[in-house]
Amino acid sequence: FIDEISLYLKLDHPFIVPFKGCCINVDTEQLYLALEFCTNGSLDSFVLKHGVLTESDCRKLSFSIVSALAYLQFNKIVH
Repeated sequence: FIDEISLYLKLDHPFIVPFKGCCINVDTEQLYLALEFCTNGSLDSFVLKHGVLTESDCRKLSFSIVSALAYLQFNKIVH
């Protein structure tokens, strides 16, 4: 898990939720990641709240997703 955490710590992109910390349950060997709170919620909750998205909203969201994925690919990280 150390490799994944060290990778996440290096990420710095406006459309990737920042890593804040982690803890391990030693009994179950489960790793819990703490990420920054997203005040606007997830993409799923946004769509459920607003219903059908406009072309402009879709364009902005698509740009955000593609931008983040391109950043990950440039850094040789698979999502």
